Amino acid sequence: MSAMSAIAKTRTLDPATLSPAEREAFIDALFDVQCEVFAGVNRGELGKYVVDSPAEHTEIEVYEAEDGTLLGYCAAHFFHRTVQGEPLVVMRMEAGLRRACRGAAVASAFVGKQILAHRLRDPTGRLVYLGSLVHPSSYASLVRNFDTVWPHPDRPTPPEVHALLVQLGDDFSIPRIHPDRPLLRQVGWVTRDSEVERDYWQRCRRPTARYFVDTNPGYTEGHGLLTLVMLDNRTFGRSVARWGQTRLRKLAAGLTGAGESPVDHQDDLDVLRGSRELTGLSDDALRWLLAQGTRRTVAPGSTLIHQGDHGDVFYVALQGSAHVFVEHAEPVLVDQTVEGEVFGGMAVLTGQPRSATVKAATKMVVLELHAPDLKALFAVQPAAREVLWTNIARDRFDTLVQSWPRMAHLSRAERAAWFSAGHPLDGPPAAEALVFVVYGRVERLVDGIAELVSAPALLAPGDLRLLDDARVHVVPARPPTGALS
Repeated sequence: MSAMSAIAKTRTLDPATLSPAEREAFIDALFDVQCEVFAGVNRGELGKYVVDSPAEHTEIEVYEAEDGTLLGYCAAHFFHRTVQGEPLVVMRMEAGLRRACRGAAVASAFVGKQILAHRLRDPTGRLVYLGSLVHPSSYASLVRNFDTVWPHPDRPTPPEVHALLVQLGDDFSIPRIHPDRPLLRQVGWVTRDSEVERDYWQRCRRPTARYFVDTNPGYTEGHGLLTLVMLDNRTFGRSVARWGQTRLRKLAAGLTGAGESPVDHQDDLDVLRGSRELTGLSDDALRWLLAQGTRRTVAPGSTLIHQGDHGDVFYVALQGSAHVFVEHAEPVLVDQTVEGEVFGGMAVLTGQPRSATVKAATKMVVLELHAPDLKALFAVQPAAREVLWTNIARDRFDTLVQSWPRMAHLSRAERAAWFSAGHPLDGPPAAEALVFVVYGRVERLVDGIAELVSAPALLAPGDLRLLDDARVHVVPARPPTGALS
């Protein structure tokens, strides 16, 4: 079921019109949604901020399933303030959407209508949006949709804007975290990201996400970044025009389907230079890959790779990201790609069926390459084969260890450090080491009896014989971070 099809009904309400019983029932429903989205939520505070806000004007849009179950909400509040002797209206918002509905940008129209309605009520007054943002996706969305966002990754914040941000943060009693960093505030709501999602945002190279994570590293602990948007008529008009252009592009993409994308050679070369999987390749080799491949635009939700299929195609993510699922009884999300990542290479290298399903999580631009391209690359850059194999080994090791309950305490970074502390098998492994079979099969003697073991597998050292061009990596018996649980 798609995110949009799960939301069957949308309605807007004024919380002031609710009876006491209706108000309590509504807060209960909001609290249920909010607890799915965030940790650290207090029911009383949620009711105070969202339903019983002291704002001069509040409206809440709610998103419901066919049976009336609340799936999400977006609340908009308008506060009238006097700053430096002049009137100022401050727009503040809260929102929450159940995980099953993620990706449905349902609130955009509501936000636009709220700003427009206020502008019609007060065409010349000053209006700003103030947020204390607790997730990089929220900040990235603001920068994508509005021109005058402060602080901004590309330009310094004017002193008067910085002073206004600090003053408003204090006026709204959002506690400071550190006196030397007045834009960082204690919110307490922590987005319930999965380990894969947290890792994605830490690795994401998008400038807006990188800026937020570097500026507010404590967002995973509920720290918020004070953020201001100037909502004058010109800024709002440009944002509406940008929103309309985006909708038209999406409509055109839906009518024509995904296809080849215009090439920006320098940007693409920069992405490939930063690719972990392509580390060590010369610029000439990277340019050769760009010339050999086909640059394609992929719509969100499109499946690029099916687990179990055979294929000779692999991809490099140039823009956007993809979800990687391993199919069991239910699909399990095991990774989210960032720009520059290579995926699909294992099946091309080995001829084995695909080990995972890959779907576009966002709109993507990918470089599509085929098996002959890989062989030609290895002919001119022999080191590329080992680079790709090392990265495949690390990813397979991560997936295997992640599935073990006794390793549940290890983070992705700790699992990566464990793998990096090892090396490809180049002789008899040490007695205190473990042998990770990356690809193929090995034969080992157990009490004098030969046993065949297929990849992926983590084994105690012993008498091993490699079969089928097997690839084997040796790792320490314990992760460098400490003992096993």
